[in-house]
Amino acid sequence: IPPERVAPSAPSEVMHGICLMRLSVERKTEADEIIAFGRYMKENDINDITLDVFGGGDYFKTFVDMIEVNKIQDYICAKGATDNISMEFQRHDFCVDFSRNQSFGMASIESILNGRMIFTYPNEGACEVLSDIPDCLFETYPQLIQKIRGLREMTQETMLHYYSLINRRYGREVVTKRFMRLLDHPYATDDTNES
Repeated sequence: IPPERVAPSAPSEVMHGICLMRLSVERKTEADEIIAFGRYMKENDINDITLDVFGGGDYFKTFVDMIEVNKIQDYICAKGATDNISMEFQRHDFCVDFSRNQSFGMASIESILNGRMIFTYPNEGACEVLSDIPDCLFETYPQLIQKIRGLREMTQETMLHYYSLINRRYGREVVTKRFMRLLDHPYATDDTNES
């Protein structure tokens, strides 16, 4: 989205999160983390946070069944695929990535460039992408809950700063220039801070 549309969500009684993932057997660990987070919220009477999970795959039906078996429908909702992820980001207050092993932090880039805060485990990809935004990283569910609730205090200036940091390194124009340079000079190295 253009920077002029970047703003934290208006403070609300319930914070609505989004999680983007391929719900496949290979990603079972992340799906199980989402279920565990839902159980944690239920067991601790955390009623001011919900999480919508977007994505499809061969594990989708099992994931939906796990939500029902654990009776966490008030906390976690499997939404399936979407054709308009930018609109979904705007409908939600934040994004969560439960990946513990990700080589590239695409969800982190996508979330910040869509004007929403991302919270993620400190996996390799996220640590690289979010090196200037350490507030995005969490280790425990209580820490994640605290960070989500802290969004009610986030200013537009802070979110614009985060947007600028990510856009400078991973924005569409920057990536296109790097790609074009790579086509012209396939063996050249690239400084990631260069625009």
